[in-house]
Amino acid sequence: MRIVRTGVIVLLMVINAAAFKAQVAVQCLPVDDTVCLGANFSCMALATNCNGNLNYEWWVNGDSIGFGSLSVLNLTAVYNPTNVMVVAHCYENGTLSYDTANVLVHVITPILDAGPDQTIDSGNVVTLQATGNVMQVQWFPSFLMDPSDNFTVYSIPSTTTTYMVQGSVGGCVATDYVTVFLKNVLRVPNTFSPNADGTNETWIIPGIENYPKNKMTVMNRFGSILYESSPYNDINAWSGIWSDKPLPEGAYYYILDLGTGTVKKGIICIVR
Repeated sequence: MRIVRTGVIVLLMVINAAAFKAQVAVQCLPVDDTVCLGANFSCMALATNCNGNLNYEWWVNGDSIGFGSLSVLNLTAVYNPTNVMVVAHCYENGTLSYDTANVLVHVITPILDAGPDQTIDSGNVVTLQATGNVMQVQWFPSFLMDPSDNFTVYSIPSTTTTYMVQGSVGGCVATDYVTVFLKNVLRVPNTFSPNADGTNETWIIPGIENYPKNKMTVMNRFGSILYESSPYNDINAWSGIWSDKPLPEGAYYYILDLGTGTVKKGIICIVR
């Protein structure tokens, strides 16, 4: 899962309240901020009324993570919520004074699952189902989807295809992938040789029997229909004949409707 990161600055401002004492008061810009999981954000502490030695002690979710002069803390949003506390220590004229400030950062974790990988027969419709806490999704490549912006989408891949789905919630983006593997892929031969030598005399298409509702149309370059069959199979395979006469050597054009919503178009060459 891939998360898009954004940066947010959380400002800890210290307001002058009493002499010789570090007074740390918190003002978040905005108050109680919200960031995306994995986002980088910073906390800044400013102390007033300390003319001596000033140090900051930083705590994150109850764990001390540093003590010293560092007034800016850079963090990566991992836990929800993230509670940041700073303690300002001022040692002046032999006197130690301190004050604390807290800020609460809410971390949004977008969840998106494209579902498990699938294996289908070539030419069949595959249903893809996304789940998660995102409010809206978009599938890619969108031109293969119907529709492309629903949690449930449909596609007829022509080859093994990896789909990507992207969604967002609260401005935080998540991405996931699913692969659809094809079996019984139909590969249409582009030549045959009806020359009476007993080999490759008809246009045999291996695997065409898996599409019993198919329809084949063969045309010349002018669009005139030379051959039609529904269904097309090994029994009635085209032998390069039109009007009881053998067609000359050359390229012809076919449209093969598999009867599943998939239409294949291409060139078939007669070689004599």
